[in-house]
Amino acid sequence: MAVGRFFWDSLLRSKTIYGVTKNHVMILSGVFGREEKTLAIDELEKIKLSERIDGYGTITFYTEYSWYDRLGLQANWKPVAPEFDIIQNPAEVYRIIMAQRTTPNPDA
Repeated sequence: MAVGRFFWDSLLRSKTIYGVTKNHVMILSGVFGREEKTLAIDELEKIKLSERIDGYGTITFYTEYSWYDRLGLQANWKPVAPEFDIIQNPAEVYRIIMAQRTTPNPDA
């Protein structure tokens, strides 16, 4: 069961495509079907960059701010924020996304 989780995660990651346009970030994913998530860049309240020393990282897109986010708390039951998960050169992708914003990011 534990090994299957890693196999499934790897399979799902291999079937996921991330994109950035002038006004949107897009996530296409799915193993048996396709799910598309499109977010308007200017409507994102917060964009968080997390980098690892191996050159990979994650960009998380927050569309709603709740009290536990403001306090820095983590809740197991809160919805998962959309993200570009474990991508190469995350700082460069983050820079491209931020260049498309017309409204300032409070955490930039």
